[in-house]
Amino acid sequence: MTMGLVKMLKEKGMITTMEVDVNTKIVEECTPCILAKQHVASFPKESHMEIAEIRDLMVCDVWGPARTQSIGGD
Repeated sequence: MTMGLVKMLKEKGMITTMEVDVNTKIVEECTPCILAKQHVASFPKESHMEIAEIRDLMVCDVWGPARTQSIGGD
């Protein structure tokens, strides 16, 4: 989202919980937005870990719990 869009949303009263300086010069690229979207490191394409026995590697999903209910009600 560009700063121009943020300013427009603020002027229309659609942003109420955030202070927006409407006098800020509009730039094409928002450096804080770009930096916030960068990842620290990408996932490797292959693993160099040797797995010799069962339980040497455990993979689990650690995201959640979701605060927003899904369409199906879960």
